[in-house]
Amino acid sequence: MAGPLNLALTVGTNISGPFKVAFIDRIRLIFTIKDSPRRLALSFSTGLFIGISPLLGLHTILSIIVASVFKLNKLVTLMGTYVTNPWSLIPIYAFCTWIGIKLTGASETLRI
Repeated sequence: MAGPLNLALTVGTNISGPFKVAFIDRIRLIFTIKDSPRRLALSFSTGLFIGISPLLGLHTILSIIVASVFKLNKLVTLMGTYVTNPWSLIPIYAFCTWIGIKLTGASETLRI
């Protein structure tokens, strides 16, 4: 299990007092994962499954509902949903292809 991240608010923040403590605690809560690796994998794979569904526009709502019903990690389920969401596939594939070209030194032209 991962522990909380050390977050420091230094650049351009004028937050002080109890609000600052509450704000930092809320951010730490978001990034603290208390689930087992099996539970996280189940949450992510559920999000992947929901993301490939043809219900465009309902992915976010559906993933939150399913995560709530099955008591899965909502943030991880949403991350899985957005990885396979049809609207995000093109930029993700383009970025991965670009990284692959840069790492391998392959030609950027497509030959079929």
